[in-house]
Amino acid sequence: MNYIHPTALIGPNVIMGDNNYIGPYCVIGYPAEHKKFWGVQGNSTVTIGSNNKFTGHVTIDAGTERNTYIGNDVWMLKHSHVGHDAYIQSGVTLSCGA
Repeated sequence: MNYIHPTALIGPNVIMGDNNYIGPYCVIGYPAEHKKFWGVQGNSTVTIGSNNKFTGHVTIDAGTERNTYIGNDVWMLKHSHVGHDAYIQSGVTLSCGA
């Protein structure tokens, strides 16, 4: 079971595993900030594994040319960001503001 804070925004294109914590004001799966793709919601997804902790104000952009991927056991501390088309392996910690 996932915990998603009531203020978090999760796009319809997000595929998520189990036991994830999505904290306050996280924004996941919305279109990338990219001139070529601005305002375009493509078919790309954000795939999130299991046992991840996104503490607050975390943003993860949808892909533009491929899916954005977050592995398992990833910790994303406040204000960290994963851009479009990124691949974050399992066991990674992203520091505040990274």
